Amino acid sequence: MGSRQLGRPATEAEIDEFVRTNSSAGMVPPKGAFLVARVAGRAVGCVGVRWLDEATGEVKRMYVGPAGRGLGLGRLLLSAAHDAIRASGRTRSRLDTRGELTEAIGLYRAAGYREIPRYNDNPYAQQWFEADLS
Repeated sequence: MGSRQLGRPATEAEIDEFVRTNSSAGMVPPKGAFLVARVAGRAVGCVGVRWLDEATGEVKRMYVGPAGRGLGLGRLLLSAAHDAIRASGRTRSRLDTRGELTEAIGLYRAAGYREIPRYNDNPYAQQWFEADLS
């Protein structure tokens, strides 16, 4: 993902910096959830959710690796993230993404997301979306 965002191969130092400054700590109970998709026992995708407020969950770190692509896992992971948000009693989902991730943006729009103004300070994000899950 880092290489795709940069438009060139990411260095180890750049990857380390991204991991250091983009903790996934908030994506575990009671602050959220982290889900993993497996095919034949092998992890091939993931998605995290974290609670922004009493009504809103945020989808983060959705990724399907090359071995899982073309299987509809992106749609399944997003649906599982929505289920986790609803199970927490929340009725709204937000997410941010980069403009060049056209496949992901198409998935989000097909799932009912609409573009909204910036709601966070993610320096890597270029577009922000919200969906009503009620």
